[in-house]
Amino acid sequence: MEEVDTSDGAHENWPDRFFARIIDSFLAKTGNSGGRAGDAMTYVFNARELFDFALPVMQAVASDPLVADSLKEAVTIRHVPRS
Repeated sequence: MEEVDTSDGAHENWPDRFFARIIDSFLAKTGNSGGRAGDAMTYVFNARELFDFALPVMQAVASDPLVADSLKEAVTIRHVPRS
């Protein structure tokens, strides 16, 4: 196993917040709008399905950074006040 310093990015073609964009795109594609676990938003999904979605995206963007332009990113973070 090898450790990778991602402070400057894991791959030169992978944009900032790449992993968040992959997750957000996966959630949108699967129609997963999440749910609440207490006060926290929670998203439950199959790890293998995420892997099968993410791997080709990561490989494609490694070859062509413009492919990342098609990824979605949730732009708002919702904070729900505690009652």
